[in-house]
Amino acid sequence: MLSGLSGKLALVAGAGSGIGKTVALKLAAHDCKVGLFDLNKEGITRDAMLLKMTDDQWDSIISCHLKGSFLFTQILARQMVKAKISGSIVNTGSISGKIGNTGQANYSAAKAGIIAFSKATARELAPKGIRCNTVVPGFINTPMANAIPPHIKQMVLMMTPMGRFGETTEIADLYCFLASESSSYITGVDIEVAGGLAM
Repeated sequence: MLSGLSGKLALVAGAGSGIGKTVALKLAAHDCKVGLFDLNKEGITRDAMLLKMTDDQWDSIISCHLKGSFLFTQILARQMVKAKISGSIVNTGSISGKIGNTGQANYSAAKAGIIAFSKATARELAPKGIRCNTVVPGFINTPMANAIPPHIKQMVLMMTPMGRFGETTEIADLYCFLASESSSYITGVDIEVAGGLAM
């Protein structure tokens, strides 16, 4: 059992499916009191090549992922500081935010922004006893990944040293670790769970 999770409150955005749902279930299994937020835009993409991408495709992804992370983190941090509660905020990046992805300039930019945002947030909140880190998933078996065309999936598998997509449980384990007191001296980091895709 990870230290310091039992009886703690954990708020999980995007808990309706995919990674968020698995994270919520794992935290509950660690005896956390879990609050679920199924933000209906979590995990969206609006893919297009740069030369054809519309302002709406760009803005909707930046708003959903980057602004959504900002708002959720800000609201949570304000409440934690007001109540003098120490704890952990774990944001979700993407391997696309580290290496870029063809046809996903908007998504890659948003996820890279979340990584940098979390580092800045970690610096600001550390003196208040609040840690902030980013989990950086690679290609994971989720409803979003299921929408990837088969020929693209095959290319991704060939580029991934471990030769497979990850499972949501493999991602959820890292969220639980970063939320727990077992990671009490870890802040401002982004940790890849991508089967070696970016090495």
